[in-house]
Amino acid sequence: MKKLILSIIFATFLLSAFPNLAKADSIVLSNETITGKITYVLRGLVEIQTSDGIKKITRSDSQGIYKDIVIAGIFKKKKIIGNVYYLDRNSVEISTASGNLQISKFKVKDVILYK
Repeated sequence: MKKLILSIIFATFLLSAFPNLAKADSIVLSNETITGKITYVLRGLVEIQTSDGIKKITRSDSQGIYKDIVIAGIFKKKKIIGNVYYLDRNSVEISTASGNLQISKFKVKDVILYK
């Protein structure tokens, strides 16, 4: 019983100590794909940190077209398709066909944005 409690405490510590374990965010443009860590999204303005430095990209607001993909979940991955309109260090807000969702950034593993 003591080992089980220690294992749970240790697993909780590992999950909280390394919140950005796997990050491979990407932006798909018409002629190229930019891979890196997306710093923020604010409506049409996107900032991504790549190996070459920080890139800022603007994209048009596509009303009713849901083409961005957010892969969320710690143990069980869930693919959410919608329009990401806000992303920062703490949360991701995505507009889907069934409504708006706010997801903790800790649970988000991958973000794929389409321009």
